[in-house]
Amino acid sequence: MPKEAFVQVEPSPTNEVGVKHYNFGKVFRAEEAADALGISRSSLFELVRRGELASFKVGASRRIPGSAIEAFIAARLVGGQS
Repeated sequence: MPKEAFVQVEPSPTNEVGVKHYNFGKVFRAEEAADALGISRSSLFELVRRGELASFKVGASRRIPGSAIEAFIAARLVGGQS
């Protein structure tokens, strides 16, 4: 299920507080991303180190956006477009 962020916004003219929805898509832990790609965790970190797979850090933890996994796969498809 996609992770969503909820951001509180200013009250509306009727004095009700609105909530905006932002869907950022699924974000994977390194172990989950490696499993989704069918590779080892160390192979995943090597792809990240070489810049072949986008990621970001949250504290000491590495996170991989689902969109980065999709882009990685799409760039390596043989015989057609995704």
